[in-house]
Amino acid sequence: MARIKRGICSVALLCLFSVPALADWLDININDETLFLEYSYMPFYESNLHMSFGYLYYSESDGDDVHAGMIGMFIAERLAENTSVAIGGKAYAIDALGEKAVSIALGGAVRQNFPFAPLAGVEAYGYMAPKVTSFGKAERMFEAGARVFYEVLVNADVYLGYRNLQVKYDGGSMEEAEDGFHIGLRMRF
Repeated sequence: MARIKRGICSVALLCLFSVPALADWLDININDETLFLEYSYMPFYESNLHMSFGYLYYSESDGDDVHAGMIGMFIAERLAENTSVAIGGKAYAIDALGEKAVSIALGGAVRQNFPFAPLAGVEAYGYMAPKVTSFGKAERMFEAGARVFYEVLVNADVYLGYRNLQVKYDGGSMEEAEDGFHIGLRMRF
């Protein structure tokens, strides 16, 4: 429990001391076994560059805990009235099932609002780190997810999502650090 509090406090302090006036969003999602927090902002005025800081805590029923910290940088752009895309990378530090790993992954996301219901839509993302950008005991890392969202306020979405985070370790064992559905809230400011 102390590790969880230290992780959450570290992410919160990092976000507080790196926040310029151009904040973008805070994303929180949970299920029975997982807590995920991500803060993203634009460091430069009139730029499409975003920086993000995230933390994932996953507690398995058998007592094995997963802690993952993420730092990302990506370019986001609106392609059409209802479509936005982002491409970039994330650095992951993962302590999963007693194994530590660091990976640098490339990937992106796409967000599509429904034309018939502009307050609702879907979003999907994926990041992959091959062997050359995976360190420690990791050989590869993969994260993918999707969500269905609804804009309940001008600056807030609620959503139902799915996330799968996998790490392949030396020796060939593939561990699902987190795999499951969650509910969440994304606030923009």
